[in-house]
Amino acid sequence: MLEGVVSEVHFSNLTGLTVLFASKNRLTLEVSLDWIPPFQLYTLGLGSWNLGPKFPSWFCSQKQLLSLDISNTGILDRVPPWFWNFSSQFEYLNISHNQIYGEIPHIPLSLSSTLIVDVSSNNFTGPLPCISSKVTRLDLSNNSLSGSISHFLCYKMNESKNVEFLNLGKNLLSGKISNCWMKWQSLIALNLGNNNFIGKIPASIGSLTNLQSLHLHNNKFSGKLLSLLKNCKGLFTIDIGKNEFDGSIPKWIGHRLSSLMIVSLHSNNFYGQIPDELCALTSLQILDLSHNKLFGSIPKCVNNFSTMARNNNSNHPLFLSISLVAYSSTPFESELLVIKGKSLEYSTTLSLVNIIDLSNNNLSGEIPKEVASLQGLQSLNLSSNILTGMIPENIGDMGSLESVDFSVNQLSGQIPQSMSNLTFLSHLNLSNNNLIGRIPSSTQLQSLSASSFFGNKLCGPPLIDNCTINYVKPNIESKRSKDFGGLKVDWFFVSMALGFVVGFWVVLGPLLWNKQWRILYFQFLDHLGYKLSGVVAQTWIWLDSYHSTHPFVLILVQHDQFFTQHNLSMRSFEFSVSKSVIVNYISPPEVAFLRGITAQFNPKIRVQFGLVAPWKSKVENELAQKELQKINMYKAPRDKLVCILNCCKVIGNLLLHASISSEDVPGADEFLPVLIYVTIKALSMDETKFESNMETARALLSGILSDFDGQSDQSDYRFGGDISRAEPMESKHQSLNVYKDKDSTI
Repeated sequence: MLEGVVSEVHFSNLTGLTVLFASKNRLTLEVSLDWIPPFQLYTLGLGSWNLGPKFPSWFCSQKQLLSLDISNTGILDRVPPWFWNFSSQFEYLNISHNQIYGEIPHIPLSLSSTLIVDVSSNNFTGPLPCISSKVTRLDLSNNSLSGSISHFLCYKMNESKNVEFLNLGKNLLSGKISNCWMKWQSLIALNLGNNNFIGKIPASIGSLTNLQSLHLHNNKFSGKLLSLLKNCKGLFTIDIGKNEFDGSIPKWIGHRLSSLMIVSLHSNNFYGQIPDELCALTSLQILDLSHNKLFGSIPKCVNNFSTMARNNNSNHPLFLSISLVAYSSTPFESELLVIKGKSLEYSTTLSLVNIIDLSNNNLSGEIPKEVASLQGLQSLNLSSNILTGMIPENIGDMGSLESVDFSVNQLSGQIPQSMSNLTFLSHLNLSNNNLIGRIPSSTQLQSLSASSFFGNKLCGPPLIDNCTINYVKPNIESKRSKDFGGLKVDWFFVSMALGFVVGFWVVLGPLLWNKQWRILYFQFLDHLGYKLSGVVAQTWIWLDSYHSTHPFVLILVQHDQFFTQHNLSMRSFEFSVSKSVIVNYISPPEVAFLRGITAQFNPKIRVQFGLVAPWKSKVENELAQKELQKINMYKAPRDKLVCILNCCKVIGNLLLHASISSEDVPGADEFLPVLIYVTIKALSMDETKFESNMETARALLSGILSDFDGQSDQSDYRFGGDISRAEPMESKHQSLNVYKDKDSTI
């Protein structure tokens, strides 16, 4: 791209110059107002130069000019009358993308058989001009032309029009469309979008059998248009969005208009079901049926959209551009699409877009799993419908997806884990559904706004709820359990529960059936108790002597809420009495903090830590008991098993939170005692009843032993006596207590 200034001096010796084509540069032409060039041009292309703001007056000296391109040259002026007189000699005229104003006079004469006129994107006003029947391509779009279109369409009805491409979009035209299309048989592309037209489309538009592209969007047209297009078999674009058309989508559209690549019917009054025959449009790239009154289910045959199933781009010439001359081309196709929650207009890149938008209808049923086969699809919008069921598990196969919107439906279940495979996903909206569970982990999903998941029962980033405990919910909707149906079962806890049951009865079964083994077992326990009591007594004697010479501080850590009190400054705190601190869980950072307390003590004082038994945490202990007590609410064996699994899961989470370090992972040795304790407490929540049960067990055990050996002294069997004096295991200290030796100083 060239830049700089071009003056009269550069052309002083170019007397034989006939063709000057230097478009798409940033050159500035500086000549005097009365400059007369020494040459006579046939072709002049100065597109993108800086020629303004005045309309170049030296053009009037070019008597043989046939082709002129001064598009995007910064002209801010009215076209002089003498210039329009030259229009009879032009084969190609492009003055688009300037700020030229005024009215366009009639262009009835043309000496060429291939006249191309592009005056788009200016500030022209007034009515449409009447044009010669020899004009082949006319672009008057993006101006301020107003009035009716009747005189334009019906001009010289005795002559057939040769216009192939007619673009009158983005003006202020109004009124009804006249029934004069019979003489426009050469039309290939027609754009009347973004005007103020009203009424029904005349039936004569169905005579445009060569029509390939039809744009009528953003007007106030009404009636049943689609039935008129039955003979336009070459159509590949139908864009009639934002009108008042009604009727149903005809079934024949998939077979008679099989070349369709763009179907945009959004924001109308279409009703009925989406016909399965629509799936015959194998070349379809853009399907926008949003904001209508469609109902029924989404066709399962969407996998027949073969163009959406691959990443190939369209090679259709109209998708790429309309070649005006050998050295210039202008995009004709453009679409206003809602992608990533924004309304954007695509033109030059339209051939790269693959989208489906069925939002804001009354569609019901499930999202067909076949939609996941559309691996080239970039945007899928099914929001604001009545869709139920789950998101297809294989949605992660749609590797090209950049935007997904399933919001405001009745979808249920979990977000498929495969959605984390959508590496191009930048917009996702699943809000206002019935989704549950954890949001899958991926760079794209966690970087999205939390509002994308509002109105569900989801947890995990980017939401605040971090899924600390996942409960398996019993099937309360139906009291009858269905084989191989319902919720998924965590087989880890199933195997744990089954192992406990088998191990429990392997140990206790022989004791219940064999009296001799039972007596030997209890004698072994008594003997073991005597030995342990001796060891404990010796240990306490040693500790007492040790503490008399070695002052220490013992810190007991209770599993509760950690550091909700923020006044724990240890620098000036004197441990003359115990200090209560609420804690939630103990992990390496908290342990490091507690051990850091030692720096605040006398070097001769040793700090020790003790972890209170985790099953003594009253809150989570009662939570586990309540899960187990739900067994009585269900009759189906599967639902009872789910209650046991919930209890096991709570205990497992409790033990994990109680782990002091990452290396201290709780196992079966820690799990089984807690499960036994919770089971006993769940069977008898009342303290008095609990003590009564223990007394009954002691009496029964004493009777069994007396039957075996009447001469034995019952006092030798202290196991039962110990039970009768057993205190409830529930801790009465819900705090962190620090005890200081009397003789110690800080």
